[in-house]
Amino acid sequence: LAVRARTRDGREKTAVCTLYVVGADDRRSSYRQWIERVERPEIDQARRDAPALEFRPLLSVVMPTFNTRPALLRAAIESLRVQVYDRWELCIGDDGSTDPATCEALEAAAADPRIKVRRLPENRGIAAASHLALAEASGEFVVLLDHDDLLAPHALYEIARAAADPQVTMIYSDEDKIDAAGVRYDPFFKPDWSPDLLLSCNYLNHLTAIRTEVLRSLGGFSPTYDFSQDYDLYLRVAEQPGRIVHVPKVLYHWRAAEGSSALAPGLKTRSASAAQRALVAAMHRRGLDAAVEPGPGPGTWRVRYRLRQRPLVSVLLPCGGKVNLLRQCIDGLRDQTSYERIEVLLLDNSRGGEVKAFYDMVLSRRLACTRYLDCRGLPFNYSMLNNWGAKAASGEMLLLLNDDVVPINRDWLEAMLEHAQRPEVGAVGAKLLYPNGLIQHAGVVMGIFGSSGHAFKMAPGDESLGWRYFGLPHLVRNTSAVTAACLLVRRAVFWEAGGFDEEHLPVAFQDVDLCLEILARGYRNVYTPHAKLYHYESVTKSEKTPNRAEVEHLISKWSALVARDPYYSPHLTRRTEDYAIRTE
Repeated sequence: LAVRARTRDGREKTAVCTLYVVGADDRRSSYRQWIERVERPEIDQARRDAPALEFRPLLSVVMPTFNTRPALLRAAIESLRVQVYDRWELCIGDDGSTDPATCEALEAAAADPRIKVRRLPENRGIAAASHLALAEASGEFVVLLDHDDLLAPHALYEIARAAADPQVTMIYSDEDKIDAAGVRYDPFFKPDWSPDLLLSCNYLNHLTAIRTEVLRSLGGFSPTYDFSQDYDLYLRVAEQPGRIVHVPKVLYHWRAAEGSSALAPGLKTRSASAAQRALVAAMHRRGLDAAVEPGPGPGTWRVRYRLRQRPLVSVLLPCGGKVNLLRQCIDGLRDQTSYERIEVLLLDNSRGGEVKAFYDMVLSRRLACTRYLDCRGLPFNYSMLNNWGAKAASGEMLLLLNDDVVPINRDWLEAMLEHAQRPEVGAVGAKLLYPNGLIQHAGVVMGIFGSSGHAFKMAPGDESLGWRYFGLPHLVRNTSAVTAACLLVRRAVFWEAGGFDEEHLPVAFQDVDLCLEILARGYRNVYTPHAKLYHYESVTKSEKTPNRAEVEHLISKWSALVARDPYYSPHLTRRTEDYAIRTE
C-alpha cells in the first residue's frame, strides 16, 4: 500500500507499507476445535440414541444427477450409507447423463435395494430431474441432496427427530463447505425461522427436508425456476400452514469444487435470474405490492414494498442539552430526509435554557413542523420522556430518535416505513454507523454480555468493504430487538406493548424490553440496512456500566430469550458482537 502525504514543511513524501490480512486461518482453527468439542460428541450421542427413536419415519432423499464425477457421486451415496438413522431411501433422477462413467456409477448404485434410479432420455434441467426422483419417493419427508455434496452422519437422525411434530412442514439445518482436500470450513450457523431473511436470500439452502404431502400438493419442482428451483419451492412452502423448524447443527457439507455455487455463487447468472423471478411470483401470490431488486451481494435481494399511504410520522427527539449535536440532527431531518410528512416533538430534558433558546431563535424557523415539550427540571427518565412524547404525538407512526443521529441516505425513512406499514411487523430498526463508517448497530442480539448486545458492532458498514458473516449486516432480516436510537413503530403497536417501562427501565434496555413485548404479541421485528444513519454515540455518552437493577430486571423478565435468542445461533459467542464461533 502506497500512502502519499505532506510533511510539516510542505514537502510531499510517499511511504510504502505492507498490509497483512488475518483472520481466515483463525476462523478455520476455531471451527476445527468446535468440530472436536461440540460435533463429535453430538454424533456419538446420536449413534447411541438412534435405535431407541420412537417416531421412525421413512425419509426419501431426492438427488438429481447429470454427468456427475463418479468419485463425487459415490462419496455422496456413501454419506447416506453411513447414517446412524437407517430408515431412508435414495431417489435419483438422472438428467440424461452422457458420460459413460456416470452411467456406470448409477447402475452400480441401483444394486442397493434402498436406491431407486430413474433416467430422463435427454437433458431437461435440474427441476425435471428432481421431479422425476420425487415421483419415486414413498417416505413421509423428502430430503434434498445435491449429487456431489455430503451429509453429516447424524443428518437423517436429526431430521427424523424434528419430523415427529405433526405440525412441521419444513426442516432446515446449518451447513458448511468442504474443499477438494476434504477440509471443512466456512460454517453457516443460521438463525431460526426468519421469513424476512428468506426474502433477502436463500439462507435455508441445505440441509432441507419437506413433508412429502405438502411438496406434492404444491406441484413439486417447477422448471420455470431451474437453477433456483429449491428457492422457489421454499418460498411456496413458507406460504402454507404449519411450522418451519431449524435444527441448529451442521448436517450438510457443501462441496466447493471448480464451477460450483459453493465456491463462486456470482458465476451462476441463470440461478440469480430464476431466484428473482421466483421472488416476484411470491409477491404476486401473497398479494403484495412490491418490487424485487438485486441486493448488495451475489444471490441477495431487496424486496421493496410500496407505501400504501403516507402516514404522519411523529419523531420523538429527547435532548439533554448538547445543541451542537441537536443542530446536526435537525439539519439531517430537514436536508437528508425525502419523506415530508413528519412532525418533530423536541423533548427538552436539559438543565439549562440552551435548547429552549435554540428552539425559539432557530429551530422553529429551520424545521417548522417542530413542537417543543418542556421536560426540564425532571430527573432523567428516558422511558418517561418517550412515553410523554408518544401521548402528545399526532402521527400514526412513532419514530424514536436520538439527538446524536444524522441520516445518510435521503430515503432512509421510506425504507423503514415500507416495513412498519406491514400488519405483521412491529418495530423496525436501521443500520447505524459510527462517523468512521463502522457499524454501531445492525440489530440487537439477546444473551451477548449476559443480557444483550449490538450485532456486528465495529464491522465495516459498507458491504463492499466487508461481506461479513454471509452478508447478514447488509440484508433485511428479523431480529429479536432493535435500538431506540432509531426505531419506527406504529403508535397502536407501541401502546399495545405497554410503551416504555418507566418504573424498572428508566435509563437503559427499555427499547429491548419493548421489542420483546412486541414479539410476545406475535409481531415480527425487522432490521433494514437500507436506512443508514450516523450515530455519534461516543460523543453523547461515555461507556458506563449499566445499572445493575436494570440488567437484572431484563434478565429475569426475558430469561428464556437471554438464554436462546431465536435469531442467533447457540454456537456463536456471547462474549463479543462479531458472530465468532463460541469457544466458552
